[in-house]
Amino acid sequence: MNKKLLTLAIAGALVPFALPATAMAAVTVSGYANISADSLNSGTGTGAASGVKHSGSFVSSNATNLDINADTDLGDGLKALFSSQTFLSLGSDNNPSPANPAAAGFNYDQFSDGNTYAGLEGNFGTVAAGHNDSPMKQLGRAVDLFGNEIGDSRNIINAPATSAPIVGYHGTYGFDQRPGHTLFYVSPEMGGVTVKAAYTMENSAVNGVNASGLSGTPTQIPVGKGSESSVSAVYNQGPLLAGLAYEYHSASMYGATNGESAVRAAAGLNIDPVRITALYQHDSDLGGVSSASLNVWGLGAAYTFIPNYAVKAQYYGAANIGGTTNTGAHMVAVGLTHTFSKQASAYLDYAKTYNQTEAAYNVAGGGHGNVVALPSAGADPYGISLGMIYTF
Repeated sequence: MNKKLLTLAIAGALVPFALPATAMAAVTVSGYANISADSLNSGTGTGAASGVKHSGSFVSSNATNLDINADTDLGDGLKALFSSQTFLSLGSDNNPSPANPAAAGFNYDQFSDGNTYAGLEGNFGTVAAGHNDSPMKQLGRAVDLFGNEIGDSRNIINAPATSAPIVGYHGTYGFDQRPGHTLFYVSPEMGGVTVKAAYTMENSAVNGVNASGLSGTPTQIPVGKGSESSVSAVYNQGPLLAGLAYEYHSASMYGATNGESAVRAAAGLNIDPVRITALYQHDSDLGGVSSASLNVWGLGAAYTFIPNYAVKAQYYGAANIGGTTNTGAHMVAVGLTHTFSKQASAYLDYAKTYNQTEAAYNVAGGGHGNVVALPSAGADPYGISLGMIYTF
């Protein structure tokens, strides 16, 4: 080969390695796998569904995901960053229609979007835009002992589940969201306190859903249209975590005259071998209805009784929705966890939800891949789950 051509070829091959460090992105790949074998039962229906129940055995993929993260040093203490989270369904996930259990379908081996965003990080903190868990949701996740398992606290705290008529009620999106069209900010840690704020822009995408109003007149629900604001302040230092969050959904999300809001307070104390968690939440004007308030609360405890083995228990309850009766519920969950290493653990859980006659809260669904639809309000769903978690 001509020496000049050879020299040019070698120089061309070396160019990527000669770029300044500030131009090279540091890319990391990580993941979370939570796979379980479940036996779920809907409990027995009442009224027109008297004696009806649904049950099944499943292999569930419980928020299993793959993360790709990248950042580039821009100099002067500034970084550009990117994060992409993809949820994976390893087997099948059952997503039944709550209104029509017979229409339940299975989606096999699917991909779906998780937290995905790009932004800047510096001495001022982090600013980014994209698709991300709200600050309120992140606070709830920090104190859930059964996260992504049956008995997950979101089955109670996320949104009311009831068949009782509420005058003018248009439904609610719940307060554990991962909205798109979102700008968010994370402050630097200040004496153990981190402040987070997110604003979801009102978008023009309207998925019209025909629904029969209480008067029998069809109504058009502007699903997905409306702004959302969420803020939190969390102290997390040493054994103590304590936080407060507030979230507001604009009235245009429901075609109502009022917006809905919630305040969430949560705390956790971790003094080896004991961990204790607590949460309280007050919802106001659910679905834009001024009388529709709701109080929910929860307590949890875990105890490592011998090396690598822990027992855990959790209780969450919901009061009646304002203006209704018999719409309350409570959920109990107990579990045994064995830790193989920092990356791998196994668990055995049992959970049951007790619904009042007009309530329809489930025992699975919040973060859990499979769920059995309730035959009616007032049914008491329960389940047992054997699973393994592996992170890398």
